[in-house]
Amino acid sequence: MTKVTVELDWDTVDNIVVEQLKFHRNIIEEDLVKRKNGKTMARFDTNKRKDIAMMKEHIEAFNLILSYYGQEQE
Repeated sequence: MTKVTVELDWDTVDNIVVEQLKFHRNIIEEDLVKRKNGKTMARFDTNKRKDIAMMKEHIEAFNLILSYYGQEQE
């Protein structure tokens, strides 16, 4: 197997991190809507109320981290 080394500047690394954070936050936001409507399985807890609360906490955490990178809350 051939190995390839790639050199990235800090702005590119930051952009990759930001895009991944947004991607995972959006997945949890979509699951939150589905969970509220009873159309998906538990993500963090089998208790629906606790699961919804934990999803909201995780979304807030993603938003806090994204604000560190200068991203506006969407």
